Amino acid sequence: MKNKIAIIILSMFVGSFFTGCKNSNENKQNSNARVLNEDNSTEIIITDKLCFKNEYPFQDNPSIKDVLELTLNIEGKNVTGTYNWLPAEKDERKGSLDGVIEDKRITAQYRFLQEGIEDSTKLIILINNQKAEVSGGAPELGLNASISSVDCLNQ
Repeated sequence: MKNKIAIIILSMFVGSFFTGCKNSNENKQNSNARVLNEDNSTEIIITDKLCFKNEYPFQDNPSIKDVLELTLNIEGKNVTGTYNWLPAEKDERKGSLDGVIEDKRITAQYRFLQEGIEDSTKLIILINNQKAEVSGGAPELGLNASISSVDCLNQ
C-alpha cells in the first residue's frame, strides 16, 4: 500500500513537473512570438522610388526643352535622391539629397554643383496629389518648384 501511495505521489510530482515545464515553454514561445511581432513591426522597411519631372519646351522650337527632375528613393524613413535642373542652353544644376520623411514631408540636405561651384542647402519636399512641392534655399538659387509625378520606368 505504501508503494502504491509512493508511486501515485511520484507520478503526480513527475506529471506536474512536466506540465509546468510544458506551460513554461509555451509561455516563452508566446512571449517570443509577441517580441518577434513587435520587432518585426519596427523592422519592416518600406522601400519606394518616386519620380517627378517637368519639361519646358521652347516656344520657337518645341523640340528643345528645359527639364526639371526629382528622383526620391525612400527606405523606411530615410530618403536619398537627385534634384536636377537641366536647361537646354544654360549651365545645369545637378545635385543629390539625403534626408528623412515623416508623413509626406521630406526634410533633406541638398548638395549640388552649378556653374562649377559646389553648394548645399536645406530643402523641404511635400509629396501630394501626384506632385512634389520643393522649397528651400536662397531665392536666387531658384530651387522652389512644383514638379509633376511621372512613371519611374520612363526615366
